[in-house]
Amino acid sequence: MYAWNHQQEKWDKITHHFAKDEKEFYLKGLLSVRQYMKNQTFDLLVQDEISKTLKPYKMVWMSDTQYYARSYPHIFKKMVEWIRDQRDPLNIQYVFHTGDIVDDSKDKQWNRADTFMRVLDQHQIPYGVLAGNHDVRHKDGHYREYGRYFGAKRFEDKPYYGESYQNNRGHYDLISAGGNDYMMVYMGCGSRKK
Repeated sequence: MYAWNHQQEKWDKITHHFAKDEKEFYLKGLLSVRQYMKNQTFDLLVQDEISKTLKPYKMVWMSDTQYYARSYPHIFKKMVEWIRDQRDPLNIQYVFHTGDIVDDSKDKQWNRADTFMRVLDQHQIPYGVLAGNHDVRHKDGHYREYGRYFGAKRFEDKPYYGESYQNNRGHYDLISAGGNDYMMVYMGCGSRKK
């Protein structure tokens, strides 16, 4: 429990308690009226603190794999295999793919991207994708292929996947790692109602 110290303009730790398996507990602390009260009010902050004993974790960021999908598929394959192989040693909790999965709308590239990203699916590694301008045919904004390969259907049974906007043009994921809760929000290129 922290209290705002008006004289020093900072939060002071008043007391703490490690709950362990207890269901209920009480925090008690003494505060100086002179230091902590203003306008007959104390400003208190009670929060969970993350244990320093928790194992560090990582998140991986992928982006602009379009040239790998087009011309260097062996690199794309190695990337996802590295994530798979490093998941436990690095404690990888989540993978972001921030767009331009493919270079253009050719099925060959989409098939490659689909195959390689399925490595993450097969090993239950949470990940999210969004459509970049290359994924939606640059200027015309068609989400047809993106929706076929990376639409809501691909993710809807995953426990971390949040609500979809227009077949995964946008969505959110919910992840808990190392005592922290995260919401990842994705909005693809040109996401708008048509």
